[in-house]
Order: sequence, then structure tokens, then C-alpha cells
Amino acid sequence: MKKEQIILLAILLIILGAILIFFIEDDSDIDAAEVEMGGREFILEFAETPEEQAKGLMFRESLEEDKGMLFVYDNIAPRLFWMKNTYIPLDLIFIAGGKIVDIKQGFQPCLEDCQTYESLPARYVIEINAGLVEELGIEKGQEINLKI
Repeated sequence: MKKEQIILLAILLIILGAILIFFIEDDSDIDAAEVEMGGREFILEFAETPEEQAKGLMFRESLEEDKGMLFVYDNIAPRLFWMKNTYIPLDLIFIAGGKIVDIKQGFQPCLEDCQTYESLPARYVIEINAGLVEELGIEKGQEINLKI
């Protein structure tokens, strides 16, 4: 009888383990953030390392309407951006303390002699397709909840 109970217990543990593996997500592989702005959900690709931040959306020929890039910094400080080798017009949204603190709209593609743009102090920056800030009514001071 004991042998049968051990076998039954082992089978139950295997089934329970399989269920847990199937239903529990592994957060260590998350490579995107989510945010809702202006009633629309966006999936944001991370730019965390200095290399990723320097490249940003350079050399991309398109960006889906519900996609963007999230720049993540360790501190709140003014941020400098430029559009060198960026082929997509963009709107930039600067965030600190859970609120939008600055917005730069309609950044145009640039290949040479590109202008830099400085923001108010921010910890996060979101890049989305140009025109969406206006279309969705996104404004300074709005609260924003990043799902990182």
C-alpha cells in the first residue's frame, strides 16, 4: 500500500508541476512594457542600456501604430534627443513622478546636421509615431501608468 501511495503522490506532483509551468509566466524574459495613453494601449520596446538608448529607433523604416520605444534612465534629469538616421517622424513623451512632464511633437527624420532637443527633467521617455500625441489628446500633466 505504501508503494502505491508514493507512486500516486509522485504522479500528482508531476501533474501539479506541469500545471504551474503552463500557467505561470516567467517575468525574466519580458522585453516590452505596456502603457495606456489617450485611450490606446501601446507596447513599448525597452531602451535601457546606453547602446540601446543611443540607437533608439534609428534605421527603422516603419513603426506600428500601437508600438513605440521606452527609454529607461536611473535618475530624473533633462534628456537630449536627436533624429540622426531615424527614418520615422516621432512624438516624444517625457515622464517623471508618474506624470507627463514634457512633450516634443513632430520630430522629423534627419540624416545630416541634425538638431538636438532637450527636455525638462524626466526619468522615462516614450517615442511613438508623430501625430499620435495630438490625435489622442495626450498632454503635459496627465498621469501615466507604465507597466514595466
